[in-house]
Amino acid sequence: MRNWLVERTDAFVEGVGEVGNSGGGFASAVPTCPGWTVRDLVTAVDGRADPVWTYLGPRPAAFWTRRTLHDTVVHHADLVLAAGSEPDVPEDVAADAVDELFELFTDPAGVSLKPSLAHLRGTGETLLLRPRGRPPLFVVRTPGGPVRRSGEGPADVVLTAPPPDLLLVLTRRRSADHPGVRVEGDRALLDHWVAHTAL
Repeated sequence: MRNWLVERTDAFVEGVGEVGNSGGGFASAVPTCPGWTVRDLVTAVDGRADPVWTYLGPRPAAFWTRRTLHDTVVHHADLVLAAGSEPDVPEDVAADAVDELFELFTDPAGVSLKPSLAHLRGTGETLLLRPRGRPPLFVVRTPGGPVRRSGEGPADVVLTAPPPDLLLVLTRRRSADHPGVRVEGDRALLDHWVAHTAL
C-alpha cells in the first residue's frame, strides 16, 4: 500500500510537470475541481507537510494519513479474523505501523491521549522487538515513561516475529503464543505492555 502511494505521488509529480509545460501552465483549470487551477491542486496535495493539530501537538499533515492507514489495516484484520480467515498485511505497512505505535507510546504527550500509558513508567525494564528483516526497536521503561533507544542491547523481554504478526500481537489481535512468534524472557512484562497500549 505504501508502494502504491509512492507510485501515485510520482505519477502526480510527473503529471504536474507535463501540465506546467503546456499552454496554460499552472493557471490551467481543473475541470473536475470547479474553481481550482493546477496551482491550487498542487498546493492541496503538498499540504501534507504543513503542520496540523494532532493529539500529540503540531505535526505534518501526513501524520493523519499514516495514522488512518494503520488504523484501517488493523480494523481490516479484525474483519478478516471475524470471518475466520488469516489477515494479509503487507510487511512494509506492518513494519511502519509497529514503528508508529512506538512513536506514539514513547512520546511524552502520549499519556494525555491515553492515560493508561502512565502504567508504562518503570525503573529500567527493557523490551526489545525484532521485526524479522527490519531494524530492532528497543524501549526502556523509565520513571518518566517509556523511552525508545537506537540499536539493541540486553533486554528483559525479546519479542521476535514477522512484522505482520508483530503488529497483530501488539494490537491484541493475536496471541504471543502464535506460531512464528517467539518470546524470550519476562513474558509478564510483555503482557503488561500490551495490556496498556491497545488503541
